[in-house]
Amino acid sequence: MGANSDIENEEQPDVEAIMRRIRTEVEKEIEGSGKKMPKYLPPQEKLSDGSLQPILYSEELNYLNAHWNEWSEAEEFTSHRPIVGKFIVRLKRKLRSFLVESLLKGYFERERAFQMNLVRHLNSTARYVDARDAEIFWQLVGKVDNDITSMNERSDRLFHEAVLHSDKNSRSRGNV
Repeated sequence: MGANSDIENEEQPDVEAIMRRIRTEVEKEIEGSGKKMPKYLPPQEKLSDGSLQPILYSEELNYLNAHWNEWSEAEEFTSHRPIVGKFIVRLKRKLRSFLVESLLKGYFERERAFQMNLVRHLNSTARYVDARDAEIFWQLVGKVDNDITSMNERSDRLFHEAVLHSDKNSRSRGNV
């Protein structure tokens, strides 16, 4: 009862207040140093027509798709020794083969599956983001079209009201 009740009676720290204090201290420090924190802007490559390239076809994702499995390919062993070099190279190959095919086989299989799934996830996320951005773009285009149409209708209505009003004024002046 003693240890648990002491913990329950202790005040919990106010995380929000601590974070506000840290943010203000960091902002003051940045202002004092005269440096500006750069904002992260994702790389956006422009196509020849000026539009932005979809994430799915980005250079980085294309590289990952092409090279996700190359990490496991080991470099070839060489030796600068003329006589015993062939023996040393053969011994190194056998040792690597033993390590990779027996002791570390499970690790390399899990690593390969992880990287394969990671690249697959990045591809599906890129497809989702590109589709969402395209959908939002067309929704925005539709909204702008609707706004322009309603403004045109309103300006036409105002113009007709102004013409009718001027016709009434000219008729009332002509009858007097």
